[in-house]
Amino acid sequence: MGKIKYISLIICINLWSVVIFGQPETETYLWEYPLQNDLQIDEDLSEVLQEEIQKIIDSGSLGYRPITCRYSDVMHDHYFLYQEPGSLLHTVALAYPYLTVSQQDAIRTMVAGLLANNVHAPWAAAPISASSGLKREFYSPEEIWGLNSDFGLYRPTIQNVYSLWLYTYRTGDISVIEPYYNTIKSFYNNKVNARVDPGNLYGTMCAHIGMARLADMFDDQSQVILATENLDNYLNLGLDMEDVDYMAYYGLSGWNAPYAREYETRKDNWIYRGFIFLHLSPEIGRFLQDELLNEVLARHQGGMERFPLWWVRQAGYFTRWTGDEGVGIPSEMMGMVMPVERWVVNRESTVMREYLLSAPLCVADAYWIEGVVYAIESAGMDHWVDVRLTPFSLDDGVMIWTGAMSGDWFDPANWDANRVPTINDRVQINSAPFNAVVPVTFTANARQIQFNPGGQLEVLGVLNVAE
Repeated sequence: MGKIKYISLIICINLWSVVIFGQPETETYLWEYPLQNDLQIDEDLSEVLQEEIQKIIDSGSLGYRPITCRYSDVMHDHYFLYQEPGSLLHTVALAYPYLTVSQQDAIRTMVAGLLANNVHAPWAAAPISASSGLKREFYSPEEIWGLNSDFGLYRPTIQNVYSLWLYTYRTGDISVIEPYYNTIKSFYNNKVNARVDPGNLYGTMCAHIGMARLADMFDDQSQVILATENLDNYLNLGLDMEDVDYMAYYGLSGWNAPYAREYETRKDNWIYRGFIFLHLSPEIGRFLQDELLNEVLARHQGGMERFPLWWVRQAGYFTRWTGDEGVGIPSEMMGMVMPVERWVVNRESTVMREYLLSAPLCVADAYWIEGVVYAIESAGMDHWVDVRLTPFSLDDGVMIWTGAMSGDWFDPANWDANRVPTINDRVQINSAPFNAVVPVTFTANARQIQFNPGGQLEVLGVLNVAE
């Protein structure tokens, strides 16, 4: 550990930053991602997570076919989960930090194979055929029900752009994505321009965030600006939940709506209309908490009260969800509820853990597996970092200087975590109302110190930096 003494030394770093169009709030959602301070990893949950991922690894591929969830007596009415190509990329990206080294190595190889697969790559044509890929069922079905069904023809896939960025951030595996950057960019731009799946639902707005971050990563500033403008536009439209519901129900032309069948009047009060929250990212969850908390909670809590056992796979509620006169709720509801619980409600970890008392519906049950990660990470204290400046880490996260009350390094109110850094904490010094000061005769500690644009630190006493 190095011990450095400074007398009246001012450290001032001015860094070049990208000019961003749109409101300040848009820039915040665009670049910040939550890491966790003081995260005590639940060993039981991490073991469960590793077991579920190992089942996928043992199959040798991330190319799974959809699973049918038709729990009704009407033969022509079908319901599928996981029709989106590449959907497991998001799942393994979330799980990756909690896997064993050998599992991480296997996942990197399998992701490379997924991106090279013309049927299952995240930008491939959707929906995936019910017969294309590995089976998810725990058994071997004699036939594939609904093979020629028209269910889910226009369900969104643009959110996969965010999953591609998320994989690079949580794994550091940028090189596997780089050869496909232009393909990803074209996929995104074509979706937005066609306006059929443009990232206009709460669960798909993350696509614009992912595109901007990938573009910044690969020095494509014109695409950064375009994605930023798109995010700003759809965040503003998203301030009215009824408008978002309308896009889920009607889409661009009615016939190409993503969730039209689920908004039919015959299903009123029979299902939970949380489809607009499917694939919700932390950043958009933060937006909903900031701007639409009451509206979101009313919808969210209403669904949980209507189906209090939503977390039980195939709970025996009589609904029209999984086919007319069907009985049971698909794990899709977990995909609607868990991200809102995590990023909007900020539910405590003990409750998040209880939601996992059931079991996955199938092998590679993405919504359930992602719920395990949400439960693990809810045990830490979230703090938001600029992804351009801070790599992903499980090592106590990063403490950020806010300078909200004064320049006193030792006042907890000046730090985002509301405590003073220790020698184990990484520290970011941001531009703030008050510049950080270590007073004479005082000794400050940090594991690392990083300066963001405009950040200043005056050390009049002693500063110990471990790395």
